[in-house]
Formats: sequence, structure tokens, C-alpha cells
Amino acid sequence: MPATSPRPGQISRRLLAVAALAGTAYWWGCSQSGDSMFELTDGVKHPSVGTAIDVVQLEPLTGTDQPLVPADYAGKVSLVNFWGPWCGPCVVEFPHLVELQQHFGKRDDFRLVSVSCSGGDGDDRMMEESTSLFLREQRATFPTYRDPDYAFRSSLAKAASLQGFGYPTTVLIGKDGKIKALWTGYIDGLELDMRAAIEAALSEEPPKTASL
Repeated sequence: MPATSPRPGQISRRLLAVAALAGTAYWWGCSQSGDSMFELTDGVKHPSVGTAIDVVQLEPLTGTDQPLVPADYAGKVSLVNFWGPWCGPCVVEFPHLVELQQHFGKRDDFRLVSVSCSGGDGDDRMMEESTSLFLREQRATFPTYRDPDYAFRSSLAKAASLQGFGYPTTVLIGKDGKIKALWTGYIDGLELDMRAAIEAALSEEPPKTASL
């Protein structure tokens, strides 16, 4: 039976306190139901790196009224993070994503795409209130989106040959529309690998458009 989800603020304070006391690295993630752990996948060494992915339209959840359409990814390096305020590892990881957005966000060729998910078979439209509360606690100002009918997650799972989908899952998509790195779960210091992967992807030249 899935565990009940505490309020986002309760999760973050509890987990951060435990992390500080333990002084150990985390290597974990939530299943779709939020009640189990799974092993972390390996970033730029993931087998899916170099595979093209069909990005799918995401609908606005907080901070915007505009959907994110496939054309919005063109010529950009996009860090797409699937998470939920009910997911402990997501909560621990989130402040580092805020820092990455602050570091790279002024660039025209970078985009952080934050997708708040309910987990399981829940309706992502019900995530607006809890997501907004969590964002305020984290002082995060970027918009968040939802993934209706699991469409983007299904596309990613197919492209990356994922056997299941856990949280957090973060995929780095290059200017050429191919997967540059894929992380599932969170381990202490993972954000350093993300930063290095983003910098490498940003250094790549965008694909040239064929002339008529």
C-alpha cells in the first residue's frame, strides 16, 4: 500500500535534517507510487545518450498560462526534470536545480523544464496547489508544467528503453534534439555532474538547417 504523502515543507525539513546528521551520500528515488526506492542511472554514460527523443507538448501548471511546445526546444539545451513535492528525493534535489537555473538561466540557449507529477495514476491537474506552495518555500520563480496522459514520460521511456518510470527523472536534451544525459534518482553531488553535462552540451554547435 502506498505511503501517504506529507506536506512538502514537512518533507524537505525532515530529509535535509537527516542528510545533515547522517553525512552520507544519497542514492535513491521514488517509484510511481512513491513507496519504494530504485537505483540511480548514470548521467552521460546512460545507454540512451545520443538517441533522438520526440518531445511532447506540456501544459502549464504554475507561473505561466502558455504550454511548452516542441518548437520551444529548437536550438536550446533543455534540462527536463520530472518530480513531485510528495517525493522525498525530489525535494532534496530541488534546491540544486534552482541553483542550476540561476547559473544558466540568463542564456538564450538553455531552458530548465520543471514538470510536476502526481505519481501513480493521479491527475496532474491537482498538483497546482501543492506545487505552488513548495515553490514558494524554495523561492523558485520558474514556471512548472504538467504532462497530460503521461505523454512526455512515455516518449522518454521509449527513447531510453526505461523499464519503469521513477522520480526524480531528469533528461538533458541537446540542441540537436538528442539525449545528452539521463539521471534517475538523486545522489549527493549529482548536480555537479549535471552542471558539467550542461556546459558540454552548450558548447556544441546547433545543427545546421539544410538550405533549399
